[in-house]
Parts: sequence; structure tokens; C-alpha cells
Amino acid sequence: MKLGHNFVVEIIDGLVCFGPSRFVGYLNNTKDKHEQNHGDGTKTDSVLRSFYYKSSDSGIDDLFQKELAKHNETSGKKKYWIPLDMSLEAILNVSGWVSRKYWIARLTADDYWNQALEGHYWLMQL
Repeated sequence: MKLGHNFVVEIIDGLVCFGPSRFVGYLNNTKDKHEQNHGDGTKTDSVLRSFYYKSSDSGIDDLFQKELAKHNETSGKKKYWIPLDMSLEAILNVSGWVSRKYWIARLTADDYWNQALEGHYWLMQL
């Protein structure tokens, strides 16, 4: 997480969640596939741009840095993909922010991918 440059931000069950964009942006991606060939994050931008806008907001970055600090890690500033229907203020005002670990669910078909993106439930807790 500290080495990534761009992260997708979602609110799930009242929690702010971060996912590396170069992981999130690939169809049928899994942890194993990602470790073998992590791909190029710039290729995911065209997919993510349909559902998110990019921001380098310091408030969102503070939330991310707090998450890293829990693991005794730090990083430089990041950029964040924010859902098109959500403001930065809405994310920052989420009450009871508690960190959780999330991975992307494996989706096996385009229909599932589209449905997951539309429903904003394509992150799942391990």
C-alpha cells in the first residue's frame, strides 16, 4: 500500500476503504494474479474514470496515512479516485472511521463486474 500512487476510495458499511487502483482496475484480478504481474496502473485510469474522479485532497491523504501508521509505515502523498456521486466532504464526514483490511472479490464475468461496480459492493472483507 505504501508503494502505490493512486487509490480507489469507497465507503462500505460506514467505513472509509482504500484499494490500489492498479489492482481494482483489472477484471478478474486476484491476489495471486496481481503478485505475478501487477500490470500498469495507467491502463486502469480509463476504466476508473467512468465511475470516479481523481483528487489529491490532503484530508483523504491524512486518513490513508493514519491507516499506514497503524502498521508502522509512512509514505509520500497519494492521489485518490473518489466515486462520482460522492464529495470529498462526505468521505471526511463519515463518522466512526475504523480501518479494515479489504481485498477485491474475484469476478468471473463482465456481467458480475458491471453489477458490482454499479452496486459499489466490489470490495469484500477477508
